Amino acid sequence: MTTTRYGAHFVYCNPQRILINGVVEINALGKIAAIFSLNDCMHETANTIFYSGIIIPALLLPEDIPALENYSVFEVLNTRCEEKKIELQEGLSETIFVLQAIDLTNKRFSANTWLQEVSCFANT
Repeated sequence: MTTTRYGAHFVYCNPQRILINGVVEINALGKIAAIFSLNDCMHETANTIFYSGIIIPALLLPEDIPALENYSVFEVLNTRCEEKKIELQEGLSETIFVLQAIDLTNKRFSANTWLQEVSCFANT
């Protein structure tokens, strides 16, 4: 069974689970098979598509991003997670997104931040 791994500087699952150097592994059925940190691995997993940014569930829309410049990324994500009751967890078929061009040092949205959709569903 084929899996696809998406990695990023952070994976935001919910306010209690934010992984540094995280990976979301999607199985051939389009379900999240595993979520883990590369920091917990003895060696880096092969075939991981790595993004510079934060992998998130469907908490934001592209049109939300411009108004968030200079806001704390994790404060915004925590609020949206509580409002929408959406999180990343194993066994779900979720579309995941990557927040890119974030100020990773201060963990804030920048003027250049953008949202990229990453499909969890198997290629047909």
